[in-house]
Amino acid sequence: MLKFFRHIRKKLLGENRLTKYLIYAIGEIVLVVIGILFALQINSWNEALKNKNKEVYILKELKKEFQNDSIKLQSFIQLVSFKTASGNRLKKAIIQKEQVPIDSLIYASFFNGRLVLFESNTPTYDELVSTGRLDLLKNESLKKLINDFKNHLKIEKTFFSFEAQNRKEAYNQHLFKYFEPQIMGVLWERKKVEDWNTFLIDPQGYLNDPLTLFHVNVAIGVDRELTWKYSQRTIWRITSIIESITKELKLKQ
Repeated sequence: MLKFFRHIRKKLLGENRLTKYLIYAIGEIVLVVIGILFALQINSWNEALKNKNKEVYILKELKKEFQNDSIKLQSFIQLVSFKTASGNRLKKAIIQKEQVPIDSLIYASFFNGRLVLFESNTPTYDELVSTGRLDLLKNESLKKLINDFKNHLKIEKTFFSFEAQNRKEAYNQHLFKYFEPQIMGVLWERKKVEDWNTFLIDPQGYLNDPLTLFHVNVAIGVDRELTWKYSQRTIWRITSIIESITKELKLKQ
C-alpha cells in the first residue's frame, strides 16, 4: 500500500503537476488523520468496554459482600437479643433473690458485661477506596449510600466502644470483688470447668450488692439500644445498598 502511494507521488512530481500533487498530499494527510482518529476511537471503545466489565464485576462482588453483611447482621441482632434476655433473667434473679446455679450465674454475669458490635466486611469497596479507584463505580448515589453506611458504622463504633470501655472497666472492678480474675481466661477459651469454687470469692455478696443490679441494668439498656439501631437503621441501610446495586446491574447487563 505504501509503495502504491509512493508511486503516485513520483508520477505526479515527474509530470510537473504541482497542484494535483498538493491536493493528493493533503488527501493523504487527511486519510492518515482519519486512520489515527479511527484507531483512537476503537481504543477508546475497548477501554470503555474494559471499564464496564470491571464495574460489573465490582458490582457483583459488592452485592455478595453486602448480602453477607445482611446475614451477619441478622445473627448479631439475634445475639444481642439473646444477651438482653440473659440480662433480664439475671436481673429477675437478683430482684426476686432466686437461687441461680453457679455456672449460669457466672456465664450470665460476665456475658452481660460484654459489648457485641457488628462490623461490616466489604474488602472490594475498601480496596477501591485505598487504591483511589472509586471512580470505577459510576453511580454517584450508590457511592454515597455506601459511604454514608460506612461513616454511620464508624461513628457508632467510636461512640459505643468509648462508652463500653468505661462501663467494662467499672463492671470488671465490681465483678472481681466477687470472682477471681483468672476466670476470664476460662470463659474466653470455653474450657470445661469441673469445680467453679476455684474462681469464687463471694457470689452471694455479688447478688446482694446494689451495684450489681445497676451494672446489669446499664448493660441491658445498651443492648436494647443496639438491637433497635441494628434492626431499624443498619439493616435498612444495607438493604438500600443491595437494592441500588441490583438496579445498577440490570442497567449494565
